[in-house]
Amino acid sequence: MIRFPQLFLSFFLIILLSATEVFSVQPNTDAVFASGLEYYQDRDFRQAADIFLTLRTPEGYLMAGKSLFALGNFNESVEILRNVRSDAPPFIQQEATYTQALAFLNARSYAKALDLLNDLRENATEPQLAQLSEEKITAYNRFFLPELRLTVARNAESNRIREEVLMYGVRNSSREDGQLFVNEALQLQMAEPFIAALRRNMTYFIDDVHFESQTPDNFVYNIGVLLPQQERGTAPFRVSRELYFGLLMAVNEYNQANERHKFSVLVSNVGKDDEPENGEEVDREKLLRKMFQDLIENQHSDIIYGPLFSDDAEIVAQLANEFNVPVIAPLANAEHLSNSGSYFFQANPTFSIRGQKMADTAVKTLGHTDLAILVDRNSTGAIEAQAFREKAESLGANIVHNFNIDFRQQRFNVSLQTQYFASSMEVVEDTLITLSNVDAVFLPFTGSAANTMIDIVLTDLIAYRSNVDIIGTEDWGLAPLSSAAIRRFNIFYSGIFKRNNSSDAAIDFSERYRNLFSKEPDIFGKNGYDTGNFIMQCLLDAGNPGLVAREIRNQPFFEGIGQNIYFNGGQVNTAVEPRLVTTDGHLPIE
Repeated sequence: MIRFPQLFLSFFLIILLSATEVFSVQPNTDAVFASGLEYYQDRDFRQAADIFLTLRTPEGYLMAGKSLFALGNFNESVEILRNVRSDAPPFIQQEATYTQALAFLNARSYAKALDLLNDLRENATEPQLAQLSEEKITAYNRFFLPELRLTVARNAESNRIREEVLMYGVRNSSREDGQLFVNEALQLQMAEPFIAALRRNMTYFIDDVHFESQTPDNFVYNIGVLLPQQERGTAPFRVSRELYFGLLMAVNEYNQANERHKFSVLVSNVGKDDEPENGEEVDREKLLRKMFQDLIENQHSDIIYGPLFSDDAEIVAQLANEFNVPVIAPLANAEHLSNSGSYFFQANPTFSIRGQKMADTAVKTLGHTDLAILVDRNSTGAIEAQAFREKAESLGANIVHNFNIDFRQQRFNVSLQTQYFASSMEVVEDTLITLSNVDAVFLPFTGSAANTMIDIVLTDLIAYRSNVDIIGTEDWGLAPLSSAAIRRFNIFYSGIFKRNNSSDAAIDFSERYRNLFSKEPDIFGKNGYDTGNFIMQCLLDAGNPGLVAREIRNQPFFEGIGQNIYFNGGQVNTAVEPRLVTTDGHLPIE
Protein backbone atom coordinates (compact mmCIF):
# COMPACT_ATOMS: atom_id res chain seq x y z
CA MET A 1 0.00 0.00 0.00
CA ILE A 2 1.37 3.42 -0.92
CA ARG A 3 0.03 6.59 0.61
CA PHE A 4 1.11 10.17 0.69
CA PRO A 5 1.06 11.25 4.33
CA GLN A 6 -1.07 14.02 5.63
CA LEU A 7 0.93 15.78 8.32
CA PHE A 8 -0.55 17.87 11.05
CA LEU A 9 1.23 19.71 13.84
CA SER A 10 -1.04 20.62 16.70
CA PHE A 11 0.20 22.90 19.39
CA PHE A 12 0.87 19.85 21.59
CA LEU A 13 3.23 18.38 19.01
CA ILE A 14 5.01 21.70 18.66
CA ILE A 15 5.56 21.66 22.40
CA LEU A 16 6.79 18.09 22.14
CA LEU A 17 9.32 18.85 19.43
CA SER A 18 10.70 21.86 21.27
CA ALA A 19 10.82 20.39 24.77
CA THR A 20 10.53 16.63 25.19
CA GLU A 21 10.79 17.00 28.94
CA VAL A 22 7.10 17.91 29.08
CA PHE A 23 6.52 14.17 28.96
CA SER A 24 7.43 11.99 31.90
CA VAL A 25 10.00 10.08 29.89
CA GLN A 26 12.17 7.87 32.07
CA PRO A 27 15.97 8.28 31.80
CA ASN A 28 16.37 4.78 30.39
CA THR A 29 13.93 5.51 27.57
CA ASP A 30 14.67 9.11 26.65
CA ALA A 31 17.28 8.05 24.05
CA VAL A 32 14.75 5.73 22.41
CA PHE A 33 12.12 8.46 22.44
CA ALA A 34 14.56 10.97 20.92
CA SER A 35 15.44 8.45 18.22
CA GLY A 36 11.77 8.01 17.38
CA LEU A 37 11.31 11.77 17.17
CA GLU A 38 14.25 12.02 14.79
CA TYR A 39 12.71 9.46 12.43
CA TYR A 40 9.36 11.22 12.71
CA GLN A 41 10.85 14.60 11.76
CA ASP A 42 12.65 12.91 8.85
CA ARG A 43 9.25 11.58 7.66
CA ASP A 44 10.28 7.96 8.16
CA PHE A 45 6.99 7.24 9.90
CA ARG A 46 7.15 3.46 9.74
CA GLN A 47 10.45 3.37 11.57
CA ALA A 48 9.24 6.03 14.01
CA ALA A 49 6.12 4.01 14.85
CA ASP A 50 8.13 0.84 15.45
CA ILE A 51 10.47 2.67 17.84
CA PHE A 52 7.73 4.46 19.77
CA LEU A 53 5.80 1.21 20.24
CA THR A 54 8.75 -0.35 22.08
CA LEU A 55 8.33 2.21 24.88
CA ARG A 56 4.87 0.99 25.97
CA THR A 57 4.20 4.36 27.58
CA PRO A 58 1.39 6.88 27.00
CA GLU A 59 3.90 9.16 25.26
CA GLY A 60 5.13 6.33 23.06
CA TYR A 61 1.63 5.21 22.12
CA LEU A 62 0.68 8.80 21.31
CA MET A 63 3.60 9.30 18.95
CA ALA A 64 3.20 5.83 17.45
CA GLY A 65 -0.44 6.68 16.73
CA LYS A 66 0.62 9.94 15.10
CA SER A 67 3.20 8.11 12.99
CA LEU A 68 0.65 5.57 11.81
CA PHE A 69 -1.77 8.38 11.05
CA ALA A 70 0.89 10.06 8.89
CA LEU A 71 1.33 6.76 7.03
CA GLY A 72 -2.39 6.67 6.33
CA ASN A 73 -2.95 3.59 8.51
CA PHE A 74 -5.98 5.16 10.15
CA ASN A 75 -7.58 2.06 11.67
CA GLU A 76 -4.28 0.93 13.18
CA SER A 77 -3.66 4.46 14.46
CA VAL A 78 -7.00 4.48 16.30
CA GLU A 79 -6.26 1.15 17.98
CA ILE A 80 -2.79 2.19 19.13
CA LEU A 81 -4.09 5.48 20.51
CA ARG A 82 -6.57 3.58 22.68
CA ASN A 83 -3.54 2.50 24.74
CA VAL A 84 -2.95 6.01 26.07
CA ARG A 85 -3.79 5.38 29.72
CA SER A 86 -6.40 7.30 31.67
CA ASP A 87 -3.75 8.18 34.27
CA ALA A 88 -1.62 10.01 31.65
CA PRO A 89 -1.48 13.81 31.82
CA PRO A 90 -4.72 15.34 30.46
CA PHE A 91 -3.06 17.03 27.50
CA ILE A 92 -1.60 13.67 26.35
CA GLN A 93 -5.01 12.03 26.60
CA GLN A 94 -6.65 14.89 24.75
CA GLU A 95 -3.98 14.97 22.04
CA ALA A 96 -4.56 11.23 21.54
CA THR A 97 -8.31 11.84 21.32
CA TYR A 98 -7.80 14.60 18.75
CA THR A 99 -5.56 12.35 16.64
CA GLN A 100 -8.15 9.57 16.88
CA ALA A 101 -10.80 11.99 15.66
CA LEU A 102 -8.65 12.95 12.66
CA ALA A 103 -8.08 9.27 11.90
CA PHE A 104 -11.82 8.60 12.04
CA LEU A 105 -12.41 11.54 9.68
CA ASN A 106 -9.95 10.13 7.16
CA ALA A 107 -11.47 6.65 7.56
CA ARG A 108 -14.87 8.20 6.74
CA SER A 109 -16.23 7.29 10.23
CA TYR A 110 -17.69 10.75 10.61
CA ALA A 111 -20.09 10.20 13.51
CA LYS A 112 -17.33 8.71 15.71
CA ALA A 113 -15.01 11.57 14.79
CA LEU A 114 -17.54 14.31 15.58
CA ASP A 115 -18.42 12.69 18.91
CA LEU A 116 -14.75 12.82 19.92
CA LEU A 117 -14.35 16.38 18.69
CA ASN A 118 -17.46 17.44 20.56
CA ASP A 119 -16.03 15.99 23.78
CA LEU A 120 -12.84 17.98 23.25
CA ARG A 121 -14.79 21.12 22.35
CA GLU A 122 -16.65 20.90 25.64
CA ASN A 123 -13.98 19.49 27.98
CA ALA A 124 -10.48 20.20 26.66
CA THR A 125 -8.24 21.85 29.25
CA GLU A 126 -6.47 23.84 26.53
CA PRO A 127 -8.60 26.50 24.78
CA GLN A 128 -6.61 26.05 21.57
CA LEU A 129 -7.57 22.38 21.29
CA ALA A 130 -11.19 23.20 21.98
CA GLN A 131 -11.03 25.80 19.19
CA LEU A 132 -9.43 23.34 16.76
CA SER A 133 -12.19 20.82 17.53
CA GLU A 134 -14.89 23.44 17.00
CA GLU A 135 -13.39 24.36 13.62
CA LYS A 136 -13.28 20.72 12.49
CA ILE A 137 -16.92 20.14 13.46
CA THR A 138 -17.98 23.26 11.56
CA ALA A 139 -15.92 22.38 8.49
CA TYR A 140 -17.35 18.86 8.16
CA ASN A 141 -20.90 20.02 8.88
CA ARG A 142 -20.55 22.18 5.77
CA PHE A 143 -19.26 19.15 3.84
CA PHE A 144 -21.92 16.45 4.36
CA LEU A 145 -24.29 15.69 1.51
CA PRO A 146 -27.93 14.88 2.54
CA GLU A 147 -27.60 11.10 2.67
CA LEU A 148 -24.37 11.25 4.65
CA ARG A 149 -25.84 13.93 6.92
CA LEU A 150 -28.68 11.58 7.81
CA THR A 151 -26.20 8.77 8.49
CA VAL A 152 -24.16 10.97 10.82
CA ALA A 153 -27.29 12.04 12.70
CA ARG A 154 -28.33 8.41 13.19
CA ASN A 155 -24.92 7.20 14.36
CA ALA A 156 -23.74 10.10 16.51
CA GLU A 157 -23.99 9.58 20.24
CA SER A 158 -23.83 13.29 21.07
CA ASN A 159 -27.20 15.03 21.02
CA ARG A 160 -25.44 18.31 20.32
CA ILE A 161 -23.81 16.89 17.19
CA ARG A 162 -27.15 15.49 15.99
CA GLU A 163 -28.79 18.88 16.46
CA GLU A 164 -26.02 20.79 14.68
CA VAL A 165 -25.94 18.41 11.75
CA LEU A 166 -29.71 18.43 11.22
CA MET A 167 -30.13 22.17 11.79
CA TYR A 168 -27.39 23.04 9.30
CA GLY A 169 -29.03 20.76 6.76
CA VAL A 170 -32.43 22.38 7.22
CA ARG A 171 -31.01 25.89 6.93
CA ASN A 172 -28.91 25.22 3.83
CA SER A 173 -30.89 22.72 1.76
CA SER A 174 -34.04 22.58 -0.33
CA ARG A 175 -37.36 22.19 1.44
CA GLU A 176 -37.51 18.62 0.17
CA ASP A 177 -34.20 17.71 1.83
CA GLY A 178 -35.11 19.81 4.84
CA GLN A 179 -38.21 17.70 5.37
CA LEU A 180 -36.01 14.59 5.36
CA PHE A 181 -34.01 16.08 8.22
CA VAL A 182 -37.16 16.94 10.17
CA ASN A 183 -38.44 13.40 9.66
CA GLU A 184 -35.11 12.04 10.88
CA ALA A 185 -35.36 14.13 14.04
CA LEU A 186 -38.81 12.67 14.62
CA GLN A 187 -37.49 9.13 14.10
CA LEU A 188 -34.70 9.80 16.59
CA GLN A 189 -37.32 11.08 19.05
CA MET A 190 -35.42 14.32 19.55
CA ALA A 191 -36.82 17.05 21.81
CA GLU A 192 -40.02 18.69 20.60
CA PRO A 193 -38.63 22.26 21.00
CA PHE A 194 -35.75 21.33 18.67
CA ILE A 195 -38.09 19.79 16.08
CA ALA A 196 -40.20 22.93 16.21
CA ALA A 197 -37.04 24.98 15.62
CA LEU A 198 -36.21 22.84 12.59
CA ARG A 199 -39.65 23.53 11.12
CA ARG A 200 -39.37 27.26 11.77
CA ASN A 201 -36.04 27.42 9.98
CA MET A 202 -37.51 25.68 6.93
CA THR A 203 -40.01 28.47 6.38
CA TYR A 204 -37.32 31.02 5.53
CA PHE A 205 -36.26 29.27 2.35
CA ILE A 206 -37.75 28.69 -1.06
CA ASP A 207 -37.86 25.37 -2.88
CA ASP A 208 -34.83 25.88 -5.14
CA VAL A 209 -32.25 26.28 -2.38
CA HIS A 210 -29.32 24.03 -3.31
CA PHE A 211 -26.80 22.75 -0.80
CA GLU A 212 -23.20 23.52 -1.76
CA SER A 213 -20.75 21.11 -0.14
CA GLN A 214 -17.53 22.74 1.07
CA THR A 215 -14.43 20.54 1.28
CA PRO A 216 -12.53 20.85 4.57
CA ASP A 217 -8.87 21.83 4.58
CA ASN A 218 -6.43 18.88 4.77
CA PHE A 219 -9.02 16.54 3.27
CA VAL A 220 -7.39 13.43 1.76
CA TYR A 221 -8.94 11.98 -1.41
CA ASN A 222 -8.35 8.24 -1.83
CA ILE A 223 -7.69 6.70 -5.25
CA GLY A 224 -7.93 2.90 -5.24
CA VAL A 225 -5.98 0.95 -7.84
CA LEU A 226 -7.43 -2.32 -9.16
CA LEU A 227 -4.98 -3.57 -11.79
CA PRO A 228 -3.94 -7.17 -12.52
CA GLN A 229 -1.15 -8.59 -10.37
CA GLN A 230 0.40 -11.06 -12.80
CA GLU A 231 3.93 -12.35 -12.50
CA ARG A 232 6.81 -10.15 -13.60
CA GLY A 233 7.76 -10.45 -17.24
CA THR A 234 4.22 -10.94 -18.54
CA ALA A 235 2.62 -8.37 -20.82
CA PRO A 236 -0.26 -7.59 -18.41
CA PHE A 237 2.25 -6.97 -15.61
CA ARG A 238 4.21 -4.54 -17.76
CA VAL A 239 1.12 -2.62 -18.83
CA SER A 240 -0.24 -2.52 -15.26
CA ARG A 241 3.11 -1.35 -13.90
CA GLU A 242 3.35 1.49 -16.41
CA LEU A 243 -0.22 2.63 -15.77
CA TYR A 244 0.43 2.54 -12.03
CA PHE A 245 3.74 4.41 -12.33
CA GLY A 246 2.08 7.15 -14.37
CA LEU A 247 -0.78 7.52 -11.89
CA LEU A 248 1.65 7.54 -8.96
CA MET A 249 3.77 10.22 -10.61
CA ALA A 250 0.75 12.48 -11.17
CA VAL A 251 -0.35 12.16 -7.55
CA ASN A 252 3.17 12.64 -6.23
CA GLU A 253 3.62 15.86 -8.22
CA TYR A 254 0.30 17.26 -7.01
CA ASN A 255 1.01 16.47 -3.36
CA GLN A 256 4.43 18.11 -3.52
CA ALA A 257 2.99 21.30 -5.02
CA ASN A 258 -0.18 21.66 -2.94
CA GLU A 259 -0.94 21.80 0.77
CA ARG A 260 -4.67 22.35 1.19
CA HIS A 261 -5.80 18.95 -0.13
CA LYS A 262 -3.92 15.70 -0.66
CA PHE A 263 -4.38 12.48 -2.60
CA SER A 264 -3.45 8.95 -1.58
CA VAL A 265 -2.95 5.94 -3.83
CA LEU A 266 -4.25 2.67 -2.41
CA VAL A 267 -3.51 -0.85 -3.63
CA SER A 268 -5.36 -3.90 -2.38
CA ASN A 269 -3.20 -6.70 -1.02
CA VAL A 270 -6.16 -9.09 -1.04
CA GLY A 271 -5.67 -12.08 -3.31
CA LYS A 272 -1.87 -12.00 -3.57
CA ASP A 273 -1.68 -15.40 -1.92
CA ASP A 274 -4.70 -16.87 -3.73
CA GLU A 275 -2.73 -19.16 -6.00
CA PRO A 276 -4.63 -21.83 -7.94
CA GLU A 277 -4.33 -25.37 -6.63
CA ASN A 278 -3.98 -28.52 -8.76
CA GLY A 279 -4.06 -26.47 -11.94
CA GLU A 280 -7.42 -24.92 -11.10
CA GLU A 281 -8.06 -21.32 -12.02
CA VAL A 282 -8.73 -18.62 -9.46
CA ASP A 283 -12.37 -17.56 -9.26
CA ARG A 284 -11.90 -14.12 -10.83
CA GLU A 285 -15.31 -12.80 -9.84
CA LYS A 286 -14.81 -13.78 -6.20
CA LEU A 287 -11.29 -12.37 -6.14
CA LEU A 288 -12.28 -9.07 -7.75
CA ARG A 289 -15.15 -8.65 -5.28
CA LYS A 290 -12.76 -9.20 -2.35
CA MET A 291 -10.27 -6.69 -3.75
CA PHE A 292 -12.97 -4.15 -4.54
CA GLN A 293 -14.52 -4.44 -1.08
CA ASP A 294 -11.11 -4.09 0.53
CA LEU A 295 -10.48 -0.85 -1.36
CA ILE A 296 -13.91 0.55 -0.51
CA GLU A 297 -14.72 -0.75 2.96
CA ASN A 298 -11.26 -1.04 4.53
CA GLN A 299 -9.26 1.58 2.65
CA HIS A 300 -12.12 4.02 1.99
CA SER A 301 -11.38 4.65 -1.70
CA ASP A 302 -13.38 7.46 -3.29
CA ILE A 303 -12.75 6.25 -6.84
CA ILE A 304 -11.26 3.12 -8.45
CA TYR A 305 -8.70 3.12 -11.27
CA GLY A 306 -8.86 -0.16 -13.22
CA PRO A 307 -9.24 -2.95 -14.13
CA LEU A 308 -7.27 -3.70 -17.27
CA PHE A 309 -9.30 -6.27 -19.21
CA SER A 310 -12.88 -6.07 -20.46
CA ASP A 311 -13.84 -9.38 -18.80
CA ASP A 312 -12.74 -8.06 -15.41
CA ALA A 313 -14.30 -4.69 -16.17
CA GLU A 314 -17.70 -6.33 -16.61
CA ILE A 315 -17.52 -7.69 -13.07
CA VAL A 316 -16.17 -4.46 -11.61
CA ALA A 317 -18.84 -2.40 -13.37
CA GLN A 318 -21.49 -4.33 -11.43
CA LEU A 319 -19.61 -3.69 -8.18
CA ALA A 320 -19.31 0.03 -8.98
CA ASN A 321 -23.06 0.36 -9.20
CA GLU A 322 -23.63 -1.88 -6.19
CA PHE A 323 -21.38 0.26 -3.97
CA ASN A 324 -22.09 3.60 -5.73
CA VAL A 325 -18.37 4.24 -6.24
CA PRO A 326 -17.08 5.48 -9.62
CA VAL A 327 -14.63 3.34 -11.58
CA ILE A 328 -12.48 4.53 -14.48
CA ALA A 329 -11.18 1.65 -16.60
CA PRO A 330 -8.06 2.78 -18.52
CA LEU A 331 -8.08 0.36 -21.48
CA ALA A 332 -11.25 -1.76 -21.51
CA ASN A 333 -13.31 -0.80 -24.57
CA ALA A 334 -15.88 -3.59 -24.92
CA GLU A 335 -19.05 -2.21 -26.43
CA HIS A 336 -21.54 -3.59 -23.90
CA LEU A 337 -19.68 -1.97 -20.99
CA SER A 338 -20.96 1.45 -22.04
CA ASN A 339 -24.37 0.47 -20.66
CA SER A 340 -23.04 -0.79 -17.32
CA GLY A 341 -24.56 1.93 -15.16
CA SER A 342 -23.80 5.46 -14.07
CA TYR A 343 -20.69 4.66 -12.02
CA PHE A 344 -18.56 2.89 -14.62
CA PHE A 345 -16.45 4.94 -17.07
CA GLN A 346 -14.30 3.84 -20.00
CA ALA A 347 -11.26 6.04 -20.68
CA ASN A 348 -10.60 4.07 -23.87
CA PRO A 349 -13.19 4.99 -26.54
CA THR A 350 -15.36 2.11 -27.76
CA PHE A 351 -15.29 0.98 -31.37
CA SER A 352 -18.66 2.58 -32.08
CA ILE A 353 -17.42 5.93 -30.73
CA ARG A 354 -14.40 5.68 -33.02
CA GLY A 355 -16.54 4.80 -36.04
CA GLN A 356 -18.91 7.69 -35.40
CA LYS A 357 -16.02 10.16 -35.06
CA MET A 358 -14.41 9.07 -38.34
CA ALA A 359 -17.74 9.29 -40.18
CA ASP A 360 -18.17 12.78 -38.81
CA THR A 361 -14.67 13.65 -40.04
CA ALA A 362 -15.23 12.10 -43.48
CA VAL A 363 -18.49 13.95 -44.16
CA LYS A 364 -18.32 17.21 -42.20
CA THR A 365 -14.57 17.94 -42.21
CA LEU A 366 -13.34 16.35 -45.45
CA GLY A 367 -16.56 16.97 -47.36
CA HIS A 368 -16.97 13.45 -48.78
CA THR A 369 -20.43 12.43 -49.95
CA ASP A 370 -19.82 9.03 -51.56
CA LEU A 371 -18.23 6.47 -49.25
CA ALA A 372 -17.42 2.76 -49.20
CA ILE A 373 -16.72 0.29 -46.40
CA LEU A 374 -14.56 -2.84 -46.44
CA VAL A 375 -14.48 -4.83 -43.20
CA ASP A 376 -13.94 -8.33 -41.83
CA ARG A 377 -17.30 -9.37 -40.40
CA ASN A 378 -15.58 -11.47 -37.71
CA SER A 379 -13.50 -8.63 -36.26
CA THR A 380 -14.22 -5.83 -33.80
CA GLY A 381 -13.88 -3.57 -36.82
CA ALA A 382 -17.40 -4.70 -37.81
CA ILE A 383 -18.77 -2.72 -34.85
CA GLU A 384 -16.81 0.31 -35.98
CA ALA A 385 -18.04 -0.14 -39.56
CA GLN A 386 -21.68 -0.28 -38.50
CA ALA A 387 -21.32 2.88 -36.41
CA PHE A 388 -19.53 4.59 -39.31
CA ARG A 389 -22.30 3.73 -41.74
CA GLU A 390 -25.15 4.84 -39.47
CA LYS A 391 -23.45 8.13 -38.66
CA ALA A 392 -22.43 8.87 -42.26
CA GLU A 393 -25.94 8.19 -43.57
CA SER A 394 -27.46 10.37 -40.85
CA LEU A 395 -25.23 13.19 -42.14
CA GLY A 396 -26.52 12.68 -45.70
CA ALA A 397 -23.64 10.68 -47.15
CA ASN A 398 -24.17 7.85 -49.64
CA ILE A 399 -22.66 4.43 -48.83
CA VAL A 400 -21.86 3.25 -52.35
CA HIS A 401 -20.39 -0.12 -51.30
CA ASN A 402 -20.60 -1.95 -47.98
CA PHE A 403 -18.33 -5.01 -48.19
CA ASN A 404 -18.83 -7.04 -45.01
CA ILE A 405 -16.96 -10.29 -45.68
CA ASP A 406 -15.02 -13.11 -44.04
CA PHE A 407 -11.36 -12.37 -44.76
CA ARG A 408 -10.16 -15.81 -43.73
CA GLN A 409 -12.71 -17.58 -45.90
CA GLN A 410 -11.39 -15.57 -48.86
CA ARG A 411 -7.84 -16.34 -47.73
CA PHE A 412 -7.31 -12.62 -47.29
CA ASN A 413 -7.70 -12.02 -51.03
CA VAL A 414 -9.94 -8.95 -51.27
CA SER A 415 -9.20 -7.99 -54.87
CA LEU A 416 -12.81 -8.78 -55.80
CA GLN A 417 -13.76 -5.86 -53.56
CA THR A 418 -10.81 -3.46 -53.97
CA GLN A 419 -11.27 -3.42 -57.77
CA TYR A 420 -14.37 -1.30 -57.21
CA PHE A 421 -12.04 1.54 -56.18
CA ALA A 422 -10.04 1.52 -59.42
CA SER A 423 -9.35 4.84 -61.11
CA SER A 424 -10.93 3.79 -64.43
CA MET A 425 -12.47 0.88 -66.34
CA GLU A 426 -9.25 0.59 -68.35
CA VAL A 427 -7.53 -0.73 -65.21
CA VAL A 428 -10.21 -3.39 -64.67
CA GLU A 429 -11.28 -3.98 -68.27
CA ASP A 430 -11.43 -7.76 -67.89
CA THR A 431 -14.14 -7.61 -65.24
CA LEU A 432 -17.89 -7.20 -65.43
CA ILE A 433 -18.15 -4.63 -62.64
CA THR A 434 -19.44 -1.11 -63.02
CA LEU A 435 -17.43 1.64 -61.35
CA SER A 436 -19.21 4.25 -59.27
CA ASN A 437 -17.76 7.39 -57.79
CA VAL A 438 -16.24 6.79 -54.35
CA ASP A 439 -14.53 9.62 -52.46
CA ALA A 440 -13.15 7.54 -49.62
CA VAL A 441 -13.16 3.98 -48.29
CA PHE A 442 -13.42 3.12 -44.60
CA LEU A 443 -11.08 0.25 -43.71
CA PRO A 444 -11.53 -0.59 -40.00
CA PHE A 445 -8.81 -3.22 -39.70
CA THR A 446 -8.10 -4.39 -36.15
CA GLY A 447 -6.35 -7.15 -34.29
CA SER A 448 -3.43 -9.39 -35.21
CA ALA A 449 -4.27 -9.42 -38.93
CA ALA A 450 -4.47 -5.63 -39.25
CA ASN A 451 -0.96 -5.08 -40.64
CA THR A 452 -1.36 -7.94 -43.13
CA MET A 453 -4.64 -6.54 -44.43
CA ILE A 454 -3.21 -3.03 -44.66
CA ASP A 455 -0.36 -4.31 -46.87
CA ILE A 456 -2.73 -6.34 -49.07
CA VAL A 457 -5.22 -3.52 -49.59
CA LEU A 458 -2.55 -0.89 -50.27
CA THR A 459 -0.95 -3.20 -52.84
CA ASP A 460 -4.33 -3.67 -54.57
CA LEU A 461 -5.21 0.03 -54.54
CA ILE A 462 -1.86 0.98 -56.03
CA ALA A 463 -2.27 -1.71 -58.72
CA TYR A 464 -5.73 -0.36 -59.55
CA ARG A 465 -4.34 3.21 -59.57
CA SER A 466 -6.99 4.19 -57.09
CA ASN A 467 -7.47 7.81 -56.05
CA VAL A 468 -9.71 7.26 -53.02
CA ASP A 469 -8.95 8.64 -49.59
CA ILE A 470 -8.34 5.98 -46.96
CA ILE A 471 -10.03 6.22 -43.56
CA GLY A 472 -8.87 3.72 -41.00
CA THR A 473 -8.53 2.69 -37.38
CA GLU A 474 -5.66 3.47 -35.02
CA ASP A 475 -3.93 0.38 -36.41
CA TRP A 476 -3.25 2.42 -39.54
CA GLY A 477 -1.38 4.95 -37.45
CA LEU A 478 0.74 2.19 -35.93
CA ALA A 479 1.44 0.26 -39.15
CA PRO A 480 4.82 0.62 -40.94
CA LEU A 481 3.42 2.31 -44.05
CA SER A 482 5.69 2.80 -47.07
CA SER A 483 6.57 6.33 -48.08
CA ALA A 484 5.15 5.57 -51.54
CA ALA A 485 1.74 4.75 -50.06
CA ILE A 486 1.82 7.83 -47.83
CA ARG A 487 2.62 10.08 -50.80
CA ARG A 488 -0.03 8.50 -53.03
CA PHE A 489 -3.00 8.37 -50.65
CA ASN A 490 -4.54 10.62 -48.06
CA ILE A 491 -4.58 8.21 -45.11
CA PHE A 492 -6.66 9.26 -42.11
CA TYR A 493 -7.06 7.26 -38.91
CA SER A 494 -8.73 7.49 -35.51
CA GLY A 495 -6.06 8.55 -33.03
CA ILE A 496 -6.51 7.50 -29.41
CA PHE A 497 -3.01 7.59 -27.92
CA LYS A 498 -0.65 10.40 -28.89
CA ARG A 499 2.58 9.36 -30.59
CA ASN A 500 4.35 12.73 -30.62
CA ASN A 501 7.29 12.56 -28.23
CA SER A 502 8.93 15.77 -29.46
CA SER A 503 6.64 18.34 -27.82
CA ASP A 504 8.04 20.32 -24.89
CA ALA A 505 5.45 18.79 -22.56
CA ALA A 506 6.29 15.24 -23.66
CA ILE A 507 10.04 15.80 -23.35
CA ASP A 508 9.64 17.33 -19.89
CA PHE A 509 7.38 14.48 -18.79
CA SER A 510 9.83 11.84 -20.04
CA GLU A 511 12.69 13.45 -18.13
CA ARG A 512 10.71 13.55 -14.87
CA TYR A 513 9.56 9.96 -15.40
CA ARG A 514 13.14 8.76 -15.95
CA ASN A 515 14.32 10.56 -12.83
CA LEU A 516 11.59 8.92 -10.75
CA PHE A 517 11.55 5.38 -12.14
CA SER A 518 14.93 5.05 -13.93
CA LYS A 519 13.29 3.99 -17.20
CA GLU A 520 11.72 5.44 -20.31
CA PRO A 521 7.93 5.87 -20.24
CA ASP A 522 5.78 4.13 -22.82
CA ILE A 523 2.25 5.01 -23.95
CA PHE A 524 0.80 3.32 -20.88
CA GLY A 525 2.92 5.39 -18.52
CA LYS A 526 1.57 8.49 -20.21
CA ASN A 527 -1.94 7.08 -20.06
CA GLY A 528 -1.66 6.53 -16.31
CA TYR A 529 -0.28 10.03 -15.82
CA ASP A 530 -3.04 11.66 -17.85
CA THR A 531 -5.83 9.66 -16.26
CA GLY A 532 -4.38 10.35 -12.81
CA ASN A 533 -4.43 14.10 -13.44
CA PHE A 534 -7.95 13.83 -14.85
CA ILE A 535 -9.17 11.91 -11.78
CA MET A 536 -7.63 14.44 -9.40
CA GLN A 537 -9.18 17.35 -11.29
CA CYS A 538 -12.60 15.69 -11.13
CA LEU A 539 -12.29 15.11 -7.37
CA LEU A 540 -11.14 18.67 -6.75
CA ASP A 541 -13.92 20.15 -8.88
CA ALA A 542 -16.50 17.91 -7.23
CA GLY A 543 -15.17 18.79 -3.78
CA ASN A 544 -17.25 16.09 -2.15
CA PRO A 545 -16.36 12.57 -3.37
CA GLY A 546 -20.07 11.76 -3.46
CA LEU A 547 -20.40 14.11 -6.45
CA VAL A 548 -17.44 12.90 -8.49
CA ALA A 549 -19.37 10.60 -10.87
CA ARG A 550 -21.38 13.58 -12.08
CA GLU A 551 -18.19 15.61 -12.39
CA ILE A 552 -16.51 12.96 -14.55
CA ARG A 553 -19.38 13.08 -17.03
CA ASN A 554 -19.42 16.88 -17.19
CA GLN A 555 -15.69 17.62 -17.01
CA PRO A 556 -14.44 19.91 -19.84
CA PHE A 557 -12.20 18.56 -22.57
CA PHE A 558 -8.99 17.36 -20.92
CA GLU A 559 -5.83 17.46 -23.04
CA GLY A 560 -3.13 15.16 -21.76
CA ILE A 561 0.40 14.31 -22.78
CA GLY A 562 -0.49 10.90 -24.16
CA GLN A 563 -4.29 10.95 -24.41
CA ASN A 564 -7.23 13.32 -24.38
CA ILE A 565 -10.31 12.67 -22.23
CA TYR A 566 -13.84 13.96 -22.75
CA PHE A 567 -16.88 12.02 -21.57
CA ASN A 568 -19.30 14.58 -23.00
CA GLY A 569 -22.07 13.79 -20.51
CA GLY A 570 -21.78 10.02 -20.90
CA GLN A 571 -19.82 7.01 -19.67
CA VAL A 572 -17.33 6.61 -22.54
CA ASN A 573 -14.42 8.83 -23.51
CA THR A 574 -15.29 10.49 -26.83
CA ALA A 575 -11.91 12.22 -27.36
CA VAL A 576 -10.97 10.51 -30.63
CA GLU A 577 -8.48 12.61 -32.62
CA PRO A 578 -8.61 12.10 -36.41
CA ARG A 579 -5.11 12.30 -37.89
CA LEU A 580 -3.53 12.43 -41.36
CA VAL A 581 -0.44 10.33 -42.02
CA THR A 582 2.30 12.35 -43.75
CA THR A 583 5.98 11.75 -44.41
CA ASP A 584 6.71 14.37 -41.73
CA GLY A 585 4.48 12.85 -39.07
CA HIS A 586 0.86 12.39 -38.09
CA LEU A 587 -1.12 15.63 -38.22
CA PRO A 588 -4.36 16.18 -36.27
CA ILE A 589 -7.35 17.07 -38.45
CA GLU A 590 -9.24 20.07 -37.14
